[in-house]
Amino acid sequence: MKLVVIADGDFPINGPAYGQQQPRRLQPDNVNLLSNALDWLSDDTGLIALRTKGAVTRPIRELDDATKTILKYTNFLLPILLVIGYGVVRAQRNRLTRIKRMNENYERV
Repeated sequence: MKLVVIADGDFPINGPAYGQQQPRRLQPDNVNLLSNALDWLSDDTGLIALRTKGAVTRPIRELDDATKTILKYTNFLLPILLVIGYGVVRAQRNRLTRIKRMNENYERV
């Protein structure tokens, strides 16, 4: 049985605590420790030797305010509109099925 105990939940990221002005940064040594521990726990020790020594952060590029607003409202409204659209299509399909069944019943009589 293997067990790795780390006492700090955010140890891959070092920096000021929440509420501080400075951004928190990934520490390459801590990230390597975490990934090596996970590989060791999953018995993939061969990957430890293949991994490169440097950890490179690739931050997301900053978006302008107009793009942020468009993305925010799209993420908010699109799922709602899809659910409403699905409900309308389903209600229409059920209505047509009901009309078809009613016509079949009246034609038999």
